[in-house]
Amino acid sequence: MLINQLKEIGMRVATSNGAKAVLENPNVQKAMMKAIQLPGTVREVLEKNAAIVAKNLALVTREDVQTLRRTIRDLEGQLQRLQRQVETEAKKAAAAVAQAPAASSNSESAAPEATEAPKKKVVIKKKSDA
Repeated sequence: MLINQLKEIGMRVATSNGAKAVLENPNVQKAMMKAIQLPGTVREVLEKNAAIVAKNLALVTREDVQTLRRTIRDLEGQLQRLQRQVETEAKKAAAAVAQAPAASSNSESAAPEATEAPKKKVVIKKKSDA
C-alpha cells in the first residue's frame, strides 16, 4: 500500500510542469550525470589505490589471481595435449615392438650364424730346444 502511494506521488511529481522545468535545466542534467557516474568513479579510484597498497605490501591482487588462473588453465591444456601425444607414441611403439619379434624370428631362421659370435683361433707355440 505504502509503496503504491509512493509510486503515485513520484509519478505526479515527475510529470508536473515544475519537475520538467528543473530536469530541462542543463546544470541539473550535468549534476544528475555526475551523480549517476559517481559510484563507478569511486570504485575506480578505490581499486587503483588498493592496487598500489597491495603492490607496496607485496599482497596478491584480484588481477594476479585471474592471471594465475589463466596460466593454470593454459598449462592444464598443454598437459592434456602432451598426455595424448605420449599415449599415441606409446601405442605406436607397442605396435612396432609387436611386429619386431615376428620380423626377427624370420631373419634368425634365414641366417643363424649372423647372430653367433665368431670363433677365436687358439695358437700354441712349442718351445724349441736351444
